[in-house]
Amino acid sequence: MFKPLLLAAAALTLGGLLLFVFNQPDMITAERSGSPIATDLETSLLVRIEISGADRDLALVLNEGGWADDKSKYPAQVEAISQLLLTLTTTMVGDRVTDNPERHGRFQVLAPPKTLDERDSEKHADSLRLLDASGTPLLALLAGKNRDQGQGQYIRYADSEEVYLVPERLSLSGAPADWLETELLNLEESLFREIRITKSSGEFLRFHRADAKADWLLEGAERPLKQSKVSSALHRIKSLSFEQLLGANDPDGQSSLSQVTRVEASLADQRKLVIELGETEIPDGGHAFRLSLTLGGGDNAMLQNSVRKLQERVNGRVFSMRTWQARDLLNKRSDFYESE
Repeated sequence: MFKPLLLAAAALTLGGLLLFVFNQPDMITAERSGSPIATDLETSLLVRIEISGADRDLALVLNEGGWADDKSKYPAQVEAISQLLLTLTTTMVGDRVTDNPERHGRFQVLAPPKTLDERDSEKHADSLRLLDASGTPLLALLAGKNRDQGQGQYIRYADSEEVYLVPERLSLSGAPADWLETELLNLEESLFREIRITKSSGEFLRFHRADAKADWLLEGAERPLKQSKVSSALHRIKSLSFEQLLGANDPDGQSSLSQVTRVEASLADQRKLVIELGETEIPDGGHAFRLSLTLGGGDNAMLQNSVRKLQERVNGRVFSMRTWQARDLLNKRSDFYESE
C-alpha cells in the first residue's frame, strides 16, 4: 500500500515540474506584456544599428566622429536615432497574439533572408538589431504587418516564437535619406549678394543687390523682375538639402551631370558656394547635383571651421533633389519676368 502511494506522489511531483516548465513561456509573456519594447536597454553600449527591409539593408555605426552610415560614411541624424531609442524604450508591448511559428507568415514576422531576392514583403518582417562593440545584440526585433482592424502592429523578438501587438507602427525604414543628415546648407538670406546661373546652353543670369534690404536686380533685364521667383531660387540655395545620396561613382548620378546648370552664390561674409545641377532627371526621379563651398578670406576661425566641416561632408559626393525643387534653379530668363 505504501509503495503505490510513493509512486503516485512521485508522479504528481513530476507532473507539477512538467507543468511548471511548460508554463514558463506564459511567465515570460506576462513580463513582456505591459513592459516597454526594449526593457533596460543599455544605450551606452550601443555602437551599431542594423535595419533590414524588403528591398534594402542599412547599418549605422558609432565612431569617433559620431553616428554615420556604415557604407557611405556619411553623417547620420542623431535626432532620428534618439527618436528610435525613445520609441523602443517607451512603447509598451500589448497582448500576446500567438506562439505558433506556423502563423508567423500570417503576421509577417518571419525573419528576412540574407539576400534581397529571397525577401517577400507579404511574409517577412522589417528586422532591427541593436549591437554592442562585440557584435552581441542588445535588442533583436522583427516588426510585422499592421493590425487588420484597429491600430497597432505585430512584433516578434528574434529569440522567441511569440508574437505581440504594439499600439503604433514602428518607423524602421531602411532608406538612407530617413537616417542621414540631409540638410546641407542653412544660411541667412540677408547674407546673399549675388547669384550667377549658367546653363549648359550658354544662357547666363546674374542677380545682384546692394544690401539685404534692396530688391534683386537681373543684369540685362528687359522687363520688371518677379521678386517672388528670385526668392524661390534663393530659398532653394540657402536651405539646400538632398533626397538621396548617390555617391561619387553612381552611374546614374554621373551620367545626369553631363549637362549641368552651374549656380554660384556670393555671400557678404566672403563665402562662395557652387551647385552643379544636372538638367535631366535621373532614372529614379529627381536631379543629381554636387556642392562646394569656399571662403574667400578673413580670419574668422568659426567660419573657417564650418566651411571645412561642410567640405569634408560633401567633397566628391553626388546628391539628388526632387524635380520640383530643381525647377526653382532651372528656370529660364523669361520665367523671372513679371507677366505682361
